[in-house]
This record gives sequence, C-alpha cells and structure tokens, in this order.
Amino acid sequence: MTTQNEFGFGSDFFSDVLEESPRASFFSFVNQQNQPQQRFFQNQFQTIQNEFLGNLGQQLREGNQPSQTFTDFLSDFPFSERFSALPPALRGALTNRFAPSIRFFL
Repeated sequence: MTTQNEFGFGSDFFSDVLEESPRASFFSFVNQQNQPQQRFFQNQFQTIQNEFLGNLGQQLREGNQPSQTFTDFLSDFPFSERFSALPPALRGALTNRFAPSIRFFL
C-alpha cells in the first residue's frame, strides 16, 4: 500500500509524472548544472534519451527485464564529465584571450 502525501496522491505520483514526461525529468537534472553546462545540455535531450533507449533495447535483446527508469538513468548520468570532455570551443571557453592574435606592423 502506498502512503498518501499532503495532496492526497500516492507517494509514487510525482515520480510517475516525471516518467510520463521525460523532458521534465531531463530538465530537472539540467537545471542543477552550472550555466555553461545548462546551455550545452539544453540541446542534448534527444541524444541522451536515445542513449537511454539504446541501453533499454540492449537489456531487452539480452532477455533481461529493464531495471532502470529514465529518471534513474539521469541520476547516474555523468553530466560534468561529458561536459569536461568537450573541446573548449564547445564548452564556451574563450581561448583567444589567452593566445592573442599576432599583428605585424610594416
């Protein structure tokens, strides 16, 4: 039996809502990142969801019952590591400030 929260819904209601709306679940994790990471991951929903669906399909193909929800997948997703592995230009780092252009005066 599930316990009722203050709104009269079962304790799993909110997690069920997040599973029914994967974008809401995704952006709840993205909003916990710093600003440059948020800007990058805002456009990565489909890529990350496809990675989850690939893992899900692999489990099914192997004859295993899927054991992870999208929210669980996101809670284990290495947002910071993925962002750090990007080239500086994709992270929004300004490399030209450290390597000023060379000017020739004739």
